[in-house]
Amino acid sequence: MEALAEVVSNAVRDGLPGVGLRVVRAGQRFEVVAGVADEAGTPLTADSVGRYYSSAKVVTSVVVMQLVEEGLLDLGTSLAELLPEWSNVDNSPTVFQLLTHTAGLTYGDASATSGSVEASYVAVGINHEGEMSLETFSTKVAAQAPCFSPGAQWRYSIAHDMLGRVIEVAAGRSLDELAAARIFEPLGMGRTSFRAGDLVALLGTCWNHQPGSDPQVVLADKAGARSDFMNPRRMLSGGGGLLSTLEDFTRLCEALLRGGDGIVTPESVDAILSDQLPPQLDGPDPGIGFGFGGLVTRVGASPWPQGVFSWGGYAGTQFLIDQPNELVVCLHMQVQHDFTISLWHELVAALYQ
Repeated sequence: MEALAEVVSNAVRDGLPGVGLRVVRAGQRFEVVAGVADEAGTPLTADSVGRYYSSAKVVTSVVVMQLVEEGLLDLGTSLAELLPEWSNVDNSPTVFQLLTHTAGLTYGDASATSGSVEASYVAVGINHEGEMSLETFSTKVAAQAPCFSPGAQWRYSIAHDMLGRVIEVAAGRSLDELAAARIFEPLGMGRTSFRAGDLVALLGTCWNHQPGSDPQVVLADKAGARSDFMNPRRMLSGGGGLLSTLEDFTRLCEALLRGGDGIVTPESVDAILSDQLPPQLDGPDPGIGFGFGGLVTRVGASPWPQGVFSWGGYAGTQFLIDQPNELVVCLHMQVQHDFTISLWHELVAALYQ
């Protein structure tokens, strides 16, 4: 644990504004938090609210599995059967394919080659951070050509945003309402939400940082509304719209490590945390599979052992759940860095060593 604390301290000394780390092993907790949460120099704590972006995907996956348990959803059901706006789409993806990012969807990319699916998303305004209803979002996506036949490939995509639409149709309630009532409140996650609401005053600064340069403020939200999270008309994003804290998100990971803690069944947890891809498909990297909203290591490749479920968010949040070793690790920072910062990999290496 001293080695981990030294890695965190060195990262802040070398320019990261604030870093929080929580490790839970067989019920024992270790925490180190250093640096600041905002431009004003407010000390970062385990309760500092930040943008968790794509770490949201595991929350959305839990809500989907809750609905499956209740018989309101079936993983094999296609969007054409579930959503009116997809009713005329041939070979539409299934709920399972959305959960595993094998649905033939993608993310919009303004720099993509003209005529590509990524460019067409941008052209028609498919933006998971835009101002639109999930129904409008889903309708726009349904009108686009798929990147590939559903199930044929793995591609990181807007799939978990689409699951927000699936949830509201299947349950008759929105993702944020269900997550609050069925996950955040039971687990005591009082500073976690898909809507900024009362968290506005608590949300700190987000920086941009490249190694060797000073961090630059990107989003400073306490005084103004410069972040899309502050927009009350922001689309409800099941793939990237979560606000949370180190303390709260660790609680969720611990609940999953223990088999669900009553928010979902152990069988549903196993499905979420297990590699769901067929052997011929790789997830984000060769030798890496994918569960419901996160990667799964298929073979031990130092320092990662086999069977670890992990994902992160654009502002630098990261987490892993290692059931065989009774281990949870959560990293909190608010730095947009295009994954050029090596801190997470250094921490994982130090931990497993």
